[in-house]
Amino acid sequence: MGTDRIATFMNSSGYKYKTGNWSYTSSVTSVLSNIVYLGHIKFKAMVIENAHDPIITKELWDQVKSTREERHKKFGSSFKRGEMLLSGFLRCGVCGSRFYSHSVNKITQYYSCYSVGKSSPKMSKSTNCKAKRWRVEILEAMVDYEIRLLCFDNSYFDKLLKTSKPRNKSVDSNKKYIDTRIIEIDKQINKLMDLYQSDTIPMDVVSSRIDTLHQEKLLLVDQLKSLPTENDEDNLTDGVAELLSNTSTLWDMADLEQKRFLLSALIRQIVVFDDHIEIDWTFLPEREKATD
Repeated sequence: MGTDRIATFMNSSGYKYKTGNWSYTSSVTSVLSNIVYLGHIKFKAMVIENAHDPIITKELWDQVKSTREERHKKFGSSFKRGEMLLSGFLRCGVCGSRFYSHSVNKITQYYSCYSVGKSSPKMSKSTNCKAKRWRVEILEAMVDYEIRLLCFDNSYFDKLLKTSKPRNKSVDSNKKYIDTRIIEIDKQINKLMDLYQSDTIPMDVVSSRIDTLHQEKLLLVDQLKSLPTENDEDNLTDGVAELLSNTSTLWDMADLEQKRFLLSALIRQIVVFDDHIEIDWTFLPEREKATD
């Protein structure tokens, strides 16, 4: 099977990945190409063999490698040749279009807004966008800095978490509304029962009305249970902390595809302006989409 079907199989069979579900095919690729399972360790360009006890055999590793090479020859690679680290993550802060990578004089590489480049009209959202193009190494260095800051500076992580307060206020507001409505429903049911006992209203009318109110109450109770709690936030924080711990360990050793997987676990999108970037982190409430 290909990596997409393997990921689907792992999820449907109840297996968990270290960062949660097997949400991306790159999760499968990362595991199948990780020499750590062979007992080796990769440090930058150097491989230290037999650094610890392996958990799979060399025969199994060679079999998987051979199978993957055969599939690559037959079907090609799903990972686009020339794809850059930030491909697919960048959106223009001016017009909302995606950014693409390209080279100038076959030497210098840039990330540019589709609306400015006019290279793909279908991807453009504006006819007069003036967003500047960014040197690839500069933009990637800015994101690399943010990742390292997030992994190693706890105060920065705490500062980012504070931006989730608006979501908490919204949750509190919803909870207050649901609690109030449930109290009102209970009062209406009690009032209907009183009217029935005083022979003011027929039983069939009372029964129908109470059933409607009861069904509404059940829906509200379910909504109440689904609202995030303080424990949920603590679990979220713990999960992000674990992910950041893994990222800080793997970031320097990861290849391009592995880094893109780590980015996809942490970042929804990166909004690019002429003088700065704004990162939409997956563990914070989703920011508004960049628009025209």
